[in-house]
Amino acid sequence: MAYTLQQLSDIEDLKLLKHRYFRGMDTGNWELLDSLFADDVTVDFRGGGYRVSFTGRENYMVFLKN
Repeated sequence: MAYTLQQLSDIEDLKLLKHRYFRGMDTGNWELLDSLFADDVTVDFRGGGYRVSFTGRENYMVFLKN
C-alpha cells in the first residue's frame, strides 16, 4: 500500500505523540503529560474486574499523579 505524504506525516505525528506520552509516564513528568491531553479528554480503562473512567484533563491528571 502506498501512502500519501499527508498520511506519512500523520503517522510520524502519532509516533511522536506516543513517545512523549510514554516518556512522561516513565519519568513522572506531569507538565509534559498535562500538555498532551485536550481539556475534554475522556479516559476509560477496563480489565479483569475493574473499570476506571474519567472525563476532563484535570480529573485524569489527578488519577495519574496518585
